Amino acid sequence: MAEVHLARQRGPRQFEKLVVVKTVRPSLASLPEVAGLLLEEARIAALVKHPNVVDIYDLGEESGLYFIAMEYLEGEALSTILKASRGGSRLDPFST
Repeated sequence: MAEVHLARQRGPRQFEKLVVVKTVRPSLASLPEVAGLLLEEARIAALVKHPNVVDIYDLGEESGLYFIAMEYLEGEALSTILKASRGGSRLDPFST
C-alpha cells in the first residue's frame, strides 16, 4: 500500500536530521480508501507515546499524494533479519 523513503530534514545553519517519509504508492493514490488508511495510521501513531513506536513529525499532502514524515530509527532491515533466520535457527525474543 505504501512506499517508505529515507530523507533529510533540513533547517537553518546546516541543521540536518534523517527522517522517514511514507507515501501511498502512486498506483493506489487515486483510491480514497487507501489514502484513508495512511491518514488513520498517522492519527493513531500520533496518539501513542512509547519507546517502541516512532514519532510522527508531519502529515501532509503534496500534489494529491499524502505523506507521513516520521522518526528514523537506525538498525537492521526486517528483510535482513528474516533471511538470517531462514538458516534454521530461531530468532531470540530480544531480536524480534
